[in-house]
Amino acid sequence: MLVTMGRTRIRVRRRGRLLLALLLAVLSVLVMPLIFPARAHDGDAATVTVVVRPGDTLWELARTYGPQDADTRLTVHRIRQLNGLATAAIRPGQRLQIPTR
Repeated sequence: MLVTMGRTRIRVRRRGRLLLALLLAVLSVLVMPLIFPARAHDGDAATVTVVVRPGDTLWELARTYGPQDADTRLTVHRIRQLNGLATAAIRPGQRLQIPTR
């Protein structure tokens, strides 16, 4: 394979292509954390533990105990993430971590 750079021709052989592909793969692995930084774990956020009572819903708990300036939908989502809930269904007696900020 011939590559032309200006007036200079560079012949890239099979080994060179493999080394170039390897170099690009290594660079992409090193650059990915810079492009897509890891998000902080919600375990660092301030939380309060609430015991679910009959009739409670995630929405009500989010509005009552969650951050006052936050979107309630986002707070419900964070509650589900913190507690590993696949759905919004909760039951009386269940202990839930509610983010307060």
